[in-house]
This record gives sequence, structure tokens and C-alpha cells, in this order.
Amino acid sequence: MLSGAGLRKTGTGWEFASEAALEDFVWANLQQLFGLTCLKRQYYINGQVCDILGLSENKQLVVVELKNTEDRYIVQQLTRYYDALREEKPFSEEIDYEQPIGLVAIAPSFHRDNFTDRKYNHLVV
Repeated sequence: MLSGAGLRKTGTGWEFASEAALEDFVWANLQQLFGLTCLKRQYYINGQVCDILGLSENKQLVVVELKNTEDRYIVQQLTRYYDALREEKPFSEEIDYEQPIGLVAIAPSFHRDNFTDRKYNHLVV
């Protein structure tokens, strides 16, 4: 069972009460959701703040960006995180930087521009 939902009822379903509640939920369930070990939350790097950094079994770094509402620029945001993390290589004793950094976006819906940005951005799958 997943824990720490922080959900509220809406007219058409359920939503997280806030982005902080969404982050608490994903952090508490990162292993169950994505098979990742929790590394850092709200990690500040090069003027950017990554919501969640996780680590896979094979030492791959994964960035999880969370939005509680639709966001037009989430792909660009993940790209900036990717660049900063590749440049500075934090936690290099735990992370294998020979592997690509995984980028995950979680949002209730995605703006149509996100799909165009993803289509032409080789980093985001």
C-alpha cells in the first residue's frame, strides 16, 4: 500500500492538496513507484532546485520533477537540471555518471508544448 497521499476530493476525482503533499507522497513511495532509492529532496544546484533525486540499483541518477498543475516549461526545467548535474557531478561516490541521468516529470496533465519539446529533446523519453 502506498502511504502519505495528502489527497482531496474534487468535482471530478482526486488531487493532491498541494505540490508539497505530492512531493511527500512521491518521496515516501519512491521505491514502490519507480524502484529508486531516495537520495535528496529539494536539492539546490547551480541556481536550480531539483524536487527529488533518486538512485537506481545500477547507480543511475534519476531526477523527478513534480507539478501539481499543468506547466508549459517542465521539459526545459528538467534539461537545466540535467546540465547542472552533469557539470557538477554531485554524489559521485554513489552515482555512475557514465550512465545517462534519468528525467521524470509528474503532473496531473501536460501542456501540448511539452509534447513538442519532448519530441525534439533527446534527453527526455
